[in-house]
Amino acid sequence: MNIKKLYQLAGLALLILALASCSKAPKHVKLIPDNAMMVVKIDAKKVIDASGAANNDKLKKFIEKNLKDSEMSSEAKKLAQEIVDNPMNAGIDLMQPLFIFVDNSGKDAPVLVGAVDNKNKLTEMLNTLAKESGAEKVSEKEKLNVFVNNNVAVFFDADMLYITAIEAGADVNKMAKAVQAKFEADEKNSMAANEDMNKLFEKQGMMQMLVSGAALENLPQTSNTKNTLPQGLELKDASYIVDLDMKKGTGTLSYEILAKSDKWKQIIDKGDKLAQPIKGRFADYVEKDGIALFANMNGQETLNFFKEMGADKEMDKNSKEMFEKVIGSLDGDMVLSLTGFNVERKMPELFAYITTKDASLVDLVAQITGGAKKQGDNKYELELGDNFYLNFGMKENATYFCLGNAESAFAKAKAPFKKEDIKGAGSYFYANAAFLNKFASQMNGPQAESALELIKQLDYAEVTYAGKGKAAMNVYTKDKDHTLLELLIDFGLKMAE
Repeated sequence: MNIKKLYQLAGLALLILALASCSKAPKHVKLIPDNAMMVVKIDAKKVIDASGAANNDKLKKFIEKNLKDSEMSSEAKKLAQEIVDNPMNAGIDLMQPLFIFVDNSGKDAPVLVGAVDNKNKLTEMLNTLAKESGAEKVSEKEKLNVFVNNNVAVFFDADMLYITAIEAGADVNKMAKAVQAKFEADEKNSMAANEDMNKLFEKQGMMQMLVSGAALENLPQTSNTKNTLPQGLELKDASYIVDLDMKKGTGTLSYEILAKSDKWKQIIDKGDKLAQPIKGRFADYVEKDGIALFANMNGQETLNFFKEMGADKEMDKNSKEMFEKVIGSLDGDMVLSLTGFNVERKMPELFAYITTKDASLVDLVAQITGGAKKQGDNKYELELGDNFYLNFGMKENATYFCLGNAESAFAKAKAPFKKEDIKGAGSYFYANAAFLNKFASQMNGPQAESALELIKQLDYAEVTYAGKGKAAMNVYTKDKDHTLLELLIDFGLKMAE
């Protein structure tokens, strides 16, 4: 499918959603089995609000032009225009949540379920599609209306819709009977009564994804993962929720672990003890025009954790002693900052500051590098090329590394981070879009040009771990009057020209 056709269909779907006004309770949640491995929930109204499609004249004109220029019959064009003018003519209640799920086998195709607003209008739309594609019209099987086009099957009644991919030669009658049983069943063995699903409905974003640990437990592909888990920790005792939302100037993707056993809760708590709240000690030395990762590590807790995981079992005596000494010396805030990239030497220019109790880390790096020249007490310099150095040492209970600039250790940044920007988080990652643009500008080809155009719309991105198994990524755009989705749609329309 070419990009113009893709945006035509996507734009049409957005307009249908934007103009719809009817809403019903999500009865179709019961079509999702309670052992589903993954469930995606789409809040159509919020997607449309974020897209701005209802007021996007450029998008409307684009769709109208493509409808006019398409090879569809006049009957199909007429119906398509009617759906754009009044989305209820599609027969689907797109203001209710849509759900996509994958069963616990991981083998069957994803299924989309939704609500029906008008069965007759949905039938008319599918029959028109059948005429265009040469498929059979909608038929009745097992009290359901059934439509099959290529490898896609649509089952629906007056209330609910069930869409899935099918294999060539599949027994549609048998499938209809199985789907009919789902339509007639109560909520008892469905996601409607699932505790994780209730957590998903608490999220306020426009789209969520739930991954069930209980379903992952039974997959052959996860056997290696299960073997690497600490003793007493099982996949089935945790699930995961991702929540996507977009507001003007900001896009947010949040993540949460739903721990169901004491062992999982203990592991999360231990992880939080390793990564203490950031105090912002090194904020003044880090420029906001690059990439930075802040954290606060408790060395002794980290060492205890690694020992519990058995990370030191395969080490010899000397390695184990060095490992314990170096990790045990970590004692607070740390930061890694990427400020540039030396194209000639193909090496990054970066800084690292690590709060340490002693010079164990400095001694280890000096030992490993071998050729580093001592410049004073706990101060070293390693030449990597003409006027390109690795400087490292310890000063005021902080081990530092400077790669690419010999005179920059503990130099105050021109545009530094503010402590309040990062203080309190378990970890904080920051990426300036202008800095990323420097890397993208070195690439060639149409994809590179597209990447550059997209990056120019962005301001910066940040990822924060807040503790308790919760993290969030925020992407900020330069345009504060539109959402990221609106900018992506405009970008797509330009690409389709």
